[in-house]
Amino acid sequence: MRARSANRAQRRQFRRVAAVINQQVSVSSGRIRGTYELVGAEPEYLSITSNELGAGRFYTWEDETARSRVATIGLKIAERFFGTAQSAIGQRITFNGIEFEIIGVVATRPGFMGDPQRAVYIPYGTARNWLFRNQFDARVDVSQIVVQARSRDHVDAAIREVTLLLRERHRLTYQDNGFTVLNLETIAAQVGAIVAGFNAFLGTVAGISLLVGGIGIMNIMLVSVTERTQEIGLRKAVGARQWQIMQQFLVEAIVLCLVGATIGILFGIALSPLSTLMLQSMAQGDTNIYAVVTIESIGLAAGVATAIGVIFGFFPALQAARMTPIEALRSE
Repeated sequence: MRARSANRAQRRQFRRVAAVINQQVSVSSGRIRGTYELVGAEPEYLSITSNELGAGRFYTWEDETARSRVATIGLKIAERFFGTAQSAIGQRITFNGIEFEIIGVVATRPGFMGDPQRAVYIPYGTARNWLFRNQFDARVDVSQIVVQARSRDHVDAAIREVTLLLRERHRLTYQDNGFTVLNLETIAAQVGAIVAGFNAFLGTVAGISLLVGGIGIMNIMLVSVTERTQEIGLRKAVGARQWQIMQQFLVEAIVLCLVGATIGILFGIALSPLSTLMLQSMAQGDTNIYAVVTIESIGLAAGVATAIGVIFGFFPALQAARMTPIEALRSE
């Protein structure tokens, strides 16, 4: 199916259509190299995907028609290769050994469909004729066709029209579809449901772990109260108040929890390089993916540890505070 067939379709339910080729390519400039996703797409792709420019411009239909070797690159790539988005404009960069001129930088934030800041964009015709001419036959020369419906109310009708059009172009009568039509809103809802379920599972596991750990802390503090009964009685005999005894054991429980949290944070920091290697392996060579322990996660861990110390240390501290001096001093 030729891309031009898609562009000549009757767009009753469509606002924009763009043919796309997706491939992983080797990107280099000077001594810096990396592997990134290359998107060979018609100019309307930028509007369909709501990408935002951080500098420069996106290529036009004139560039598409002329098969110009121009590229719009992601912000992260621009910063890695050239320092800033603005300094990347006008520079030369090589994709699979073919040199291109950078005319723009995409600054769109990552979404569930990928990270535009770690991709490079060139005209569809340039990608087909210069980079991937041997990877497509005469009938099929696209990876996908991106379609924007006229409105949300027209999505279902647009899907039906796309399906009928593709079946006509593929000359299918009774056969199954040799293609797949995807609705991004449906995919987003499915991904959201999966993420919510995964988060619920992790939350359940974390809750059980915290409960077990809290019970362990409470048992340790109860043993500590029992072993220090005479100390508690002596402190009360010399004038210590109940709240002071209670404060002492609560602080000890919190410190114990914070020590455990610190050990967990150190393990997380130590294991983050291994997690980075695993993520990069899953991302098929993207060396710009990193697993890091953030300040926010450290603060959250410390806050949860403090709360566990207060909750599960309260009963032992209360038991110690309620002891009478005489009974405490008589214990052995």
